[in-house]
Amino acid sequence: MRNLRSAFPLLLLPAVAVVLLGAAPAQESDTKPFLQFLFAAYSITWAAFFGYSFFMSRKQRELKRELEALRQRLDERDGTPPAAE
Repeated sequence: MRNLRSAFPLLLLPAVAVVLLGAAPAQESDTKPFLQFLFAAYSITWAAFFGYSFFMSRKQRELKRELEALRQRLDERDGTPPAAE
């Protein structure tokens, strides 16, 4: 989660670029279909990003549980008390 917070400003760069570059005057009829495709592309991209983040966080949680179980098994096998965190 810490990496996501530090990368958040970078994630906003494409949106800022679209706003700044799209500020040039143009006829509405020419840009309207392209803006719909742009919106769809950004929506799909953000949905994919959040989906990937969700799956990666679940996988990380699962790996932490598995690592803790392995540590406990090793401690039981060696007869040493579990390490305090």
